[in-house]
Amino acid sequence: MLLSGLRMFKVREDPVLSQGLNAMRSMKVFGMQTKCIGRLSLQALTRHFSTLQHVSLPPRKYVSAAITLELLASCPVLTFICAPQLEAEEIIWSKSWVCSRLETFRIHILIMEVNKNTIRARCHAVFGRLDSLHPLALV
Repeated sequence: MLLSGLRMFKVREDPVLSQGLNAMRSMKVFGMQTKCIGRLSLQALTRHFSTLQHVSLPPRKYVSAAITLELLASCPVLTFICAPQLEAEEIIWSKSWVCSRLETFRIHILIMEVNKNTIRARCHAVFGRLDSLHPLALV
């Protein structure tokens, strides 16, 4: 039986995580609770984008929005994502999302208030993006 997931709680260095990711043949589950997702780890994680189904990321102070958006745009069999907040503009201007099997989306969406028309337009754009994710069940 092959190891299909990796959940790490104490790793604090990008090179250590990237070695673990590179050593795995295929990965369905990836979870992090501490800071260490950097350039090397993200590069190693891209090898698993085609098989990742379940992803849990640490708070935003440890993970950039770009990583979350890259996962949504690059993981076609993703069914679960729990990640730090995203701003509406980050969602609106991001690449198209390919995670058409996504069932659970646990990401706080921040919509900055400028005026009523701006809020309405941003909400419409964000919910339009979320509506494209069928069969999304939990937001």
